[in-house]
Amino acid sequence: MALLSHAETPLDIGRPAAEIYAYLADFSRHVEWAHTYLSVQLLAPGPPRVGSKLLIHEKQDLHWDKRPYTVIADRDGPNYTTTLEIAALEPGHRIAWRTHHEGGPLDGVRGEWEFLLEPVAEAITILRFRAGLLEPEEVLAAWGADLERRGYPIDVLARQVDRAMHNIRTILEGRALPNRSS
Repeated sequence: MALLSHAETPLDIGRPAAEIYAYLADFSRHVEWAHTYLSVQLLAPGPPRVGSKLLIHEKQDLHWDKRPYTVIADRDGPNYTTTLEIAALEPGHRIAWRTHHEGGPLDGVRGEWEFLLEPVAEAITILRFRAGLLEPEEVLAAWGADLERRGYPIDVLARQVDRAMHNIRTILEGRALPNRSS
């Protein structure tokens, strides 16, 4: 079950921890790098803070190939929403949130997500992304069985977290430019 429901990826990024933190603490920008995110909506006015809730519109296409600044809205796969509650904002060190999925293959599943930042030099930071889908276990087990039946790897979460980290590094190191619509 751990392979299906937990992921952790560390990655060094050529930017100061404060800059990485500022980017990642802006939850409206998570759509730029997170594989499943289609849109992010803050549910109360004002800047996000611990306890703030956001509504995430998502799609699960069971792939891990999303590039920075793109969305997967045109792909096959179920759409669903996720309520996100910010659990920790520790400038330069940690960002954490809890989720509750509504609809899709993970209907009712609760999760915990966390970024940990560790400066190793003035312009180099190790960023660690931890993800955990916690419960209900019967929903997670059914999703895992469905993935196996359909021939998908059960470590989809880990693959999507890994791709997200590479997208974050690509964006922050300036190796990708936002798409500009005319």
